[in-house]
Amino acid sequence: MVQLLLTRSPEQNTKLASDLARPDIATYNVPLLAAAPLSTSPQAEALLMDLDQYDKIIFISKNAVIYGLPVLEQYWPQWPSHLEWLAVGPATSALLEDQDLSPVYPEQASSEGLLAMHVLTDEIAESNVLIVRGVGGRETLKEGLVARGAKVTYLEVYERVLVPHEASRFPDGAEVIALLYSGEAIQRLQELIGAAAKNYMLIVPSKRLQVLAIDCGFDKVEVARNQEDQSMLEVVTRSLEQYL
Repeated sequence: MVQLLLTRSPEQNTKLASDLARPDIATYNVPLLAAAPLSTSPQAEALLMDLDQYDKIIFISKNAVIYGLPVLEQYWPQWPSHLEWLAVGPATSALLEDQDLSPVYPEQASSEGLLAMHVLTDEIAESNVLIVRGVGGRETLKEGLVARGAKVTYLEVYERVLVPHEASRFPDGAEVIALLYSGEAIQRLQELIGAAAKNYMLIVPSKRLQVLAIDCGFDKVEVARNQEDQSMLEVVTRSLEQYL
């Protein structure tokens, strides 16, 4: 029997778990990282109060919306009318749309996808851009926008914390498929399972993460088009053909 390891929070895995509910698949929901909100620092408060000074605001993840939008609403019960809203992908956009906002998002859910968008290529010079995100992460988006002449500021509203687990909780058979979404999660899984990494097939949403996973000792790593559920599901379904 194939063992499927889902490493995000259970609520984020609801659709995937439902789509992959089959008698020949044993599914494990074992979140590796959790998001924790940050308290609002004086520096963050100054950013929040100056929201009307920005031309564009970009939410880099669903957690950025979950933890960032309520804080912004405390300072801005009515949004600046000129502000352009962007999301990294359709799932993040949907959360903003639920709050009656009209964001745009790229076809490719990634920093590279955002940088390819018309709204971030033409006339971006001298624009003030606010990126809402968690602590740390890639600098690709900021660096790309700065290179085009934009002024970019981060509003960090959450941090990623490790979820404690015993190694024995993880499947250790020869047919394990694990879905990973970040470098931190890949490194955390390797720490927990050690030499068992050779038994795992990983599915990741970018070539960059594929290279990192191989460097961490995972020999079998497949790449999805992006981190959206449908893209990851397509690769899972294809990978299952090797086992079933």
